[in-house]
Amino acid sequence: MICVFSFCLVWGGYNEALLKFTRMEKYGTAWNPPIPATIKPLILILIVIVTIQAISNLIADWNKDETHSPEDEIDQTEIENIRRTLEK
Repeated sequence: MICVFSFCLVWGGYNEALLKFTRMEKYGTAWNPPIPATIKPLILILIVIVTIQAISNLIADWNKDETHSPEDEIDQTEIENIRRTLEK
C-alpha cells in the first residue's frame, strides 16, 4: 500500500514541485524565504526514501528464519494475574 501511495503522491505532485523549484517560488512574507521551492520537492524525495525503507524492511522480514506460534504470545504471568483477580 505504501508503494501505491508513494507512486500516486509523486505522480500527482511532480509537476507542481518542479514548477515551484524552477521558479524558486517565495513564501510571500516580509522575510520572503523560498519555502515552497524547497519543501515541495523535499516532500517527494522523502516519500520515495520512506518507500525504499519500507521495501527494504519487507525483504528483511521475508528472509528471517523465525517462526511464530500462538503459544509465543501467551504470557503465563498475565494469565495468573487474571485468575487471581477473578478469584477475589
